[in-house]
Amino acid sequence: MRRGYLITKQIDAELANHSLTTLPDFEKVHFDSTVQLVTTAQEEEDGTDEVVPTSVLVADTPPRDLDDEDEPETGLTVGNLPSALSEVTSVPPDATYEQAITLMVINDYSQLPVINGRNVRGAVTWKSIARARHAKPDATFSDAIITASEVSYDHDLIDILPALADSEFVLVRDQTQRIAGIVTASDVAAAYGSLASPFFLVGELDQRLRRVVMRTFELSDVQHTCDPQGQRGITSFDDLSIGDYQRVLETPELWNQLGWPLDRKVFGKRLGEIRIIRNDLMHFNPDPIPDDAIQKIRNMIALLREYGS
Repeated sequence: MRRGYLITKQIDAELANHSLTTLPDFEKVHFDSTVQLVTTAQEEEDGTDEVVPTSVLVADTPPRDLDDEDEPETGLTVGNLPSALSEVTSVPPDATYEQAITLMVINDYSQLPVINGRNVRGAVTWKSIARARHAKPDATFSDAIITASEVSYDHDLIDILPALADSEFVLVRDQTQRIAGIVTASDVAAAYGSLASPFFLVGELDQRLRRVVMRTFELSDVQHTCDPQGQRGITSFDDLSIGDYQRVLETPELWNQLGWPLDRKVFGKRLGEIRIIRNDLMHFNPDPIPDDAIQKIRNMIALLREYGS
């Protein structure tokens, strides 16, 4: 099961209706992370996370059908990466080179935090060890310790990119302020890389749908179908969303103008499924996108290439 955008909204609403929340925030950690269910009063007493907004959401209120793409887009947080809260192997300040190197080799690590209790003294890396020993053959272990950046698990992932560019890793603190994991540049590259292909596919799909609508229909007909009250201020075809394309192409009289030998309802249903996939992407759903979802987008693009070109 995936933690889709609509599922997340439903969980949020159910929690709010029962004055509950999770520690850490379930939206800001990986799907497999363990969270604790607590009352909002407990959360306020702990003071470890932001308090849930006081406005109550109604869980059984149906979500907007075609306008979800108008919702504010959200980004990945540090905690959405698996390594952020997956425990961390560390060494004390009085460790030896042999201890650190052995741990790095047997675990295939590139760096190790140096921690004394709950206090972070820094970290050692292959590079820092090499530089310390190159500068001074009899260098002590402390000579190899470098400064390590620390971030909270609920920090926006995009904001830590400069730190990763400088040091290639950051230490992650959980909701209790304990160092709970490490996020590296390769972790972030993998996270954004997995989203790149679907983003490009959705972009191509959007362009092809817009081209079909522009070539077939008058703007006034589209405005009447998508914004009959004129509240959205649609002034060009560029203002349309995938939900708008779905509205237009599900309208029988407009669909008939296409002259496609295809079933309108089947086409509209698939476009609705793709709209939900698109919303998950735009909200940077941290859970992997199923292969069949990507194939649905590819198949729709192939159809539009054949009938809409």
